[in-house]
Amino acid sequence: TQAGAANPDGGYLEFRMGEWPVAGMMQIQPEWGPVPPDWGVYFVVEDADATMKQAQGLGAKPMTGPIDVAGVGRIYPLQDPQGAHFSIVQMVG
Repeated sequence: TQAGAANPDGGYLEFRMGEWPVAGMMQIQPEWGPVPPDWGVYFVVEDADATMKQAQGLGAKPMTGPIDVAGVGRIYPLQDPQGAHFSIVQMVG
């Protein structure tokens, strides 16, 4: 594994296996309020919109609308029926 800052100000650290990003880390900001340290899980999907509809049909609850991140892709943060948080992402490119 290797690490490299994906953000020039050092606010996001990306961990890679070879050329594949496998994890990222960022510092909790004061303006976020009382956020405990945690990990977010992202599942890469081919069609984020279709997967979102399927997830909702299975009981998942959207936490926000889609988030389109330039150079990354379309992300939907979700909560499963038991309360666990995860995200799906359709990568660009």
